Amino acid sequence: MHIQNAPTGLARGARLENGNADRADEHLLVIILKMVVVVVAIVLVALWFFLLRPRRGGKNAPPLVTESPVVPIPFIGVICEFFKGPNNMMKRCHRDYGPVFTIPVRRILVQIYGGGSNANTRP
Repeated sequence: MHIQNAPTGLARGARLENGNADRADEHLLVIILKMVVVVVAIVLVALWFFLLRPRRGGKNAPPLVTESPVVPIPFIGVICEFFKGPNNMMKRCHRDYGPVFTIPVRRILVQIYGGGSNANTRP
């Protein structure tokens, strides 16, 4: 009496059900990975849209400072240049953009109104 080998058809059917379960687990894993990729892509687009995207104030707005000779990456270069030397940055922006220009600080646009011909003299 072979009890272990008797239900061969049942064992084979159980193996098929396990195979289907394994395929279902793999299918579920693929679906989860696709969802993670979509969520990461949405987060990156939202990050760019709300934090890194250049904002324009319209055609009559002062020029927006987006580049820097210190670091050639937009916006990050402006931050690095500011922390390296804010006075030198203001002088460069005044020379390049004129007496009125805009610097992005986080999500806020800071407009700088510089002086005229007396800007470099001390009282």
